[in-house]
Amino acid sequence: MGTALQTLVVSASLLGIDPLPVPPPSVAPRAVSQVKEVSRMPLAEVIAAQQGAWTPLGLLDARAAFDPKGEAWVYLRQENRITAHPLKAFESGVEGVVLENGVLKAAGAQVKVQALLGALFDAAKHVQFPPVDYALAYEDGGAVPASISLLRRDAEGNFFVSYHAPAELAKIEWLLGIDGILYGVRLEGRTLVFYSEPVPAVKTK
Repeated sequence: MGTALQTLVVSASLLGIDPLPVPPPSVAPRAVSQVKEVSRMPLAEVIAAQQGAWTPLGLLDARAAFDPKGEAWVYLRQENRITAHPLKAFESGVEGVVLENGVLKAAGAQVKVQALLGALFDAAKHVQFPPVDYALAYEDGGAVPASISLLRRDAEGNFFVSYHAPAELAKIEWLLGIDGILYGVRLEGRTLVFYSEPVPAVKTK
């Protein structure tokens, strides 16, 4: 992906999402590695948890997702049939669902896209690097291109996402730095493994 943390760039004014990328912390070369594992999360648990994000939309259910470029998608479910489409596609109407001013409308029913993001955040498994709390989302490449996303919500209700193709997490991807400690993630088999590492002190004259 190139940068460790980028904010979601999807209809920023529509969804209340900050479109400006946040650069990763600058890190001086390390003489001795002090990387330490801090937690693990099996992808099976991530997949199971996000199924709780389905939200009624008339005769349908809807659920938010992200692709490896950070673009928002929406799943639609009716009985046993499930499809998924990029959020932007709904501006022209998809399967009787239309996106207008940040709201998905279908046959007299409606749901805000912001509410779908909130439902995904609330249902998902979380990893915490206090005071930052990330919701975890995973797509296996079936209906939505394969991706691993970490969703953050700020005090004003705005959402930010760190998005990755699974292959990008073959090595540790550093997400953020807090009080002199870097935190990152790596995909190891079918498990997300989170790490920390102190930021080396910078000598000044």
